[in-house]
Amino acid sequence: EIANTTMLLPNVYDMGHVVGQAVGDLISRQTLPPMPSLHESLTLISNAPAMYKEWWLNLVTQDPIHVLIETTLILSLVYIVVSGRTKDWRDEMKNTLSKAEEEELLRDWKENHRTPLAPTSKDTSSSSSSSSSSSANPP
Repeated sequence: EIANTTMLLPNVYDMGHVVGQAVGDLISRQTLPPMPSLHESLTLISNAPAMYKEWWLNLVTQDPIHVLIETTLILSLVYIVVSGRTKDWRDEMKNTLSKAEEEELLRDWKENHRTPLAPTSKDTSSSSSSSSSSSANPP
């Protein structure tokens, strides 16, 4: 059964094997490996883009489904982060009335006939039996 798993996921199996060996080597040494010099570090950093490109192209040829799934997940995360920030709470606040506007609307409503804000039960029963033309044209 292990052989079947290694055939399906060779990159995962290889990576686990290499990591296990590295951890075992670190434990058996009892000391950390020597730090690279500044020149070695700069060389590694300058070669990193080319090494990454080579690694990525190799991964595409070896396991294209893996690359497709990871790329889809990364693009989904980017979309979620970007789309979540497009809605601004200040835009919603622009549509709310100020206290003065509310008072003006209430005063106007009280002075001009106090028409109901919602249909009453009497209006709904009579409108279902008669035509709705009278309620469609308020005074």
